[in-house]
Amino acid sequence: MIAFLALTVLVQSVFGGNLVEVLQNDGETTLIALVKQAGLADALLSGEYTIFAPTNAAFSKLPQSTLDGLQRDTTALANILKYHVVKGSIHKADASNELQLETLAGTKIRINIYPHNNVVTVEGSKITTFDLTATNGMVHVIDTVMMPPTGNIVDLVVGNSDLSTLLSKVQSAGLAGALQEILEYHVVPHTEYSAGLYNREYLRTLDTHHDVIRLGVSSTNGVYINRRAHVTQADISATNGVVVTVEGSKITTFDLTATNGMVHVIDTVMMPPTGNIVDLVVGNSDLSILLSKVQSAGLAGALQGDALTVFAPTNAAFNRLGSHVLDNLRRDPQLLKEILEYHVVPHTEYSAGLYNREYLRTLDTHHDVIRLGVSSTNGVYINRRAHVTQADISATNGVNPYFSLWLTVRVPSNMLALLVLTVLVQCVLGGNLVEVLQNDGETTLIALVKQAGLADALLSGEYTIFAPTNAAFSKLPQSTLDALQRDTTALANILKYHVVKGSIHKADASNELKLETLAGTKIRINIYPHNNVVTVDGSKITRFDLTATNGMVHVLDTVMIPPGGNIVDLVVGNSDLSTLLSKVQSAGLAGALQGDGITVFAPTNAAFNKLGSHVLDNLRRDPQLLKDILEYHVAPHTEYSAGLYNKETLNTLDDFIRLGVSSTNGVRLNHQAHVTQADISATNGVVHIIDHVLIPHRYRHSDIFGRK
Repeated sequence: MIAFLALTVLVQSVFGGNLVEVLQNDGETTLIALVKQAGLADALLSGEYTIFAPTNAAFSKLPQSTLDGLQRDTTALANILKYHVVKGSIHKADASNELQLETLAGTKIRINIYPHNNVVTVEGSKITTFDLTATNGMVHVIDTVMMPPTGNIVDLVVGNSDLSTLLSKVQSAGLAGALQEILEYHVVPHTEYSAGLYNREYLRTLDTHHDVIRLGVSSTNGVYINRRAHVTQADISATNGVVVTVEGSKITTFDLTATNGMVHVIDTVMMPPTGNIVDLVVGNSDLSILLSKVQSAGLAGALQGDALTVFAPTNAAFNRLGSHVLDNLRRDPQLLKEILEYHVVPHTEYSAGLYNREYLRTLDTHHDVIRLGVSSTNGVYINRRAHVTQADISATNGVNPYFSLWLTVRVPSNMLALLVLTVLVQCVLGGNLVEVLQNDGETTLIALVKQAGLADALLSGEYTIFAPTNAAFSKLPQSTLDALQRDTTALANILKYHVVKGSIHKADASNELKLETLAGTKIRINIYPHNNVVTVDGSKITRFDLTATNGMVHVLDTVMIPPGGNIVDLVVGNSDLSTLLSKVQSAGLAGALQGDGITVFAPTNAAFNKLGSHVLDNLRRDPQLLKDILEYHVAPHTEYSAGLYNKETLNTLDDFIRLGVSSTNGVRLNHQAHVTQADISATNGVVHIIDHVLIPHRYRHSDIFGRK
């Protein structure tokens, strides 16, 4: 029965059949009909190949005249079909960004991987289904038919009469001087198909300063660049990449693929910045007072660093301070330096990236924050008073928005300390940690801190508090709150679990960062870029960087409870996971579950029982099958529910699982299993309990599981 076991374990390969049968099973009827018409069916069975298979819907996107022409010209049809086939079995795991593969048509196709949205393209066509295994190769399903490019990017420009001006400029300039700067500002040194572009993305160009262009992407307006140029025609493939043609600022057409790159068509010419931030200030007469102050404070050098944002007060803004305050600034160089540095953010912040109630950390000595207000009616205002009057003045080293209403400062004479208090705002007016919590309304936390006798301790050093809101405490069962109020030792331990030594700013956070708490145990930071969520032990941070004189406060939406051990400890301690525990021990995987930064989707005893005695017997008899299935429940990174999203593909230690997330149905996996208890923190990751055992894709049609 060895042959039979091989059939059942290797599954997808055996039950998928040969390449033509796999295509048939997946419903690619148009492709199969065209393959047969071109006389290629036998050829696809004569060796090992990978097919990038357009769906029926992909073929329906082609103009009917193109389809009719291909059906009349079987040589051209065969060439296009061969352009979708490469020799050998290429798995998803073999793909790398910019990988080029030789096709049976004799030309190459280019793979691109865009991690931010988990998209993989081949010649700009999105791969929608990976790794359909056949006995003689592999199929990946794509959403668009690939058309062989007619040459490299220069060939495409030469052959497009609507790009004749661009061609003449390139030829006449020899890409030299100022014209070279402008033309190189339209070229990105990597392949960017439209499927990989996203809103607020920065792309670095080829020009001398490697200036960036800023993308805007929306379903209604398409792609636009630097707020003006629109892509009018995208994804023109070339043999060496993609071409971008520019006649404005919005991208109106995407992904014109070339053999050596990619073109996106835009409707406005982009102009490179005229200099760095200091150059912009020097060249603007309305910023002459700012310039003189910068020179007096010796800060001109600092403003020539890279990736800066300057909020530049106008002359009128300085004059609103009054002569007395200006005199104080002249007499106190350190105070002047502090105030000027308070207008500089050490990273590039265009207005499209600003959001309401955002905190931006500045360059001043204390790294104080400024608070932004952003609205469609009032624009951008800073610390509740200053308004941005002109935004997004690009420089080679950052951006320079300036504003006309600066902080009004009224001080008694000879009270420079009061001037500092008034101008530097957030840090000083926040007070100490307890006062910051009080000002932010965290009254339940303050009351519990006092009850546990920790108030004085929080004033005796520099700390960061991850502060649950009143609503967070109200989520706890009343019995838990009552027990904590009776047991001040347990209460103090939980509160200390929310406190770490030193000031930890949002900018200091990194994914999987672990911080030692005053309770002696560690908490874990996770960052989920797709929805801009940052969690600490799974609790979402809703507000960052509330600055106190002796530390920092970040506000949480959930109280953190110290974990009871690592993931193995949690499984051992839960009687409803006893079957999982026995399977883990049988497969020798207990050690793997003690690694750091992992997520386990843990099936209950009832979930295993749903498999039936026949399947459970097979698992007992086949250790490798058991190991594969158990590893399919483990992701090698920490995934709290706040970071999960609908239609997410999550890689496990074995294969990938597909998530469905909704407000009504919660989290489901592979369309069947539901998370019944989420976010059980462990010292080395997180556990989610589920109601079905997950089956890897390659076993789903196996008679091991009663499926043929």
